[in-house]
Amino acid sequence: MLVEFTKTALCLWLLFSSVNVLAENLCFISKEAISEASLIRGLKALKDVPCLSHSKAEIKKAILQSIKEKIPDSKLKAEESLYKILGLLPEDFNYKKGIVDLYLSQLGGYYDPKRDFFVMADWIPAQLQITVAIHELTHALQDQHFNLDAITDNVGRSTDELLARTALIEGDATAVMLDYSRLLSNMPKLSEENDVSSFIFSSTAAVEFLSQNSNVPQSMKAFLIFPYTTGLKFVHFLLKRGGYKEVNKAYKRLPGSTEEILHPEKYLAKKRDYIIPTLPDSFSNLPMRYKDTIGEFGVSVLCSQHLKGSKMCLAAANGWGGDRVGLYYANGGKAAAVLWKTSWDSKNDAEEFFLMMKDLLSKRYGPTKSTSKEALSFASKGVKAFISKEKARVTVVFNRNP
Repeated sequence: MLVEFTKTALCLWLLFSSVNVLAENLCFISKEAISEASLIRGLKALKDVPCLSHSKAEIKKAILQSIKEKIPDSKLKAEESLYKILGLLPEDFNYKKGIVDLYLSQLGGYYDPKRDFFVMADWIPAQLQITVAIHELTHALQDQHFNLDAITDNVGRSTDELLARTALIEGDATAVMLDYSRLLSNMPKLSEENDVSSFIFSSTAAVEFLSQNSNVPQSMKAFLIFPYTTGLKFVHFLLKRGGYKEVNKAYKRLPGSTEEILHPEKYLAKKRDYIIPTLPDSFSNLPMRYKDTIGEFGVSVLCSQHLKGSKMCLAAANGWGGDRVGLYYANGGKAAAVLWKTSWDSKNDAEEFFLMMKDLLSKRYGPTKSTSKEALSFASKGVKAFISKEKARVTVVFNRNP
C-alpha cells in the first residue's frame, strides 16, 4: 500500500478547515486527476482505474489487511524485537499498532497496486482531494508501465533496498503533484528549480504537526517521510538531467540502497561500492530467525533517536559500505542475540561509526569499563552490548538474557 501525505494537502486542509460538507462521491475528480498526471508525467493511462471512497474504519481495515498479506506475523514480531534491541524503537512501543496509527494520521488516499484501484478518504473535503488524487494516480501510471507490485515485493529484499525503491516511487509521484500545483500557479517546472529544500523542510514540519498527539517515535516518522522528501530530492536530481524520461530509466535500473538515494551521484556511477556482509546461521548458541540491512539512512536514524542534535549522526552514517544484522533466539526462549556487521568506505568512516556507537551505548547502558580503543563492552538490566573495530569494519553485538 502506498500511503499519501503531502505539504499541499496539509496547506489546503488548514485553508479550508471550516468546510464540513463532503461531496456525495469524491471519485468524480479521479478522471481529471489521472489525465493531468498523465500529461505531466508523460505516461499514457493504459486502462481505467476504479475509484472508491472509504471511511477511516474501512481504510484502517485495508491497512491491516495489507500488513497481513505482505508481512507475516512472525516477521513482524521479529522485526519489532530487532528494532527494540538495536534501539530504533522504545521497549514499550506497540509496533503494529504504531504503523497503523501513523499511517492513518497522515493518510489522504492510496493506490493499491495489487488490486489496481484508487481509494479516497471520505473524511477529507472534496476541495482538498485533487492533489492527493494527482499523487496517487501517478502511482497508477507507474504501475501500468513499470509494475509496482513486483518492484515493492519484499521477498528476499532488505528494508534498506525496499526503502530506496519506495523513495523513487514516492519521489516521482510527489514531483508530479508539485508540478501540477506549480502549473496552476504559473510557476516554472520543478526541474528548473535549483533545489527542493523548502518542500522537504515544510513536509517534515507537517508530519510533526499531524502526529503531535501520537506516541510514535521519531524513528518511525523519519522512515515514513524519507521516501517523500529525500525521494523527491533524488528524483529532482534526475529531472534536472533529463526530465521525466530520465526518471523512467531509473525503473529499469532500480536504486539498491538508501545510500544511492542520499547520494544520487553514486547511483549514476552504476557501480555499487558496498558489500553486504554474510552472517552465521547460529550465534551465541542460538539459531538465526531474521536478518536485514539497516543502511546509511537507518544508521543516521538510529543515531538521531538517541543522540538528538548531535553533529556526529550524519558523519557516522556517511561512508556506509554495507551492513547485515541478524536476530537470533530459540523458540519459546526469552534469550536473544543480535549480530550486526558493518563495512565502511575507509578506516576513518569506521572510526566515526564506532565512536557514535560508543556514545549511543553509553547513553543506553552507562559508561563502558573497557580500556581498549578497538573493543568496548556495556551492560545493564539483562543486556550486554559489545562493539569492536577492525580496519574498515565494525561489529556490534547485543546479548539479552532477562
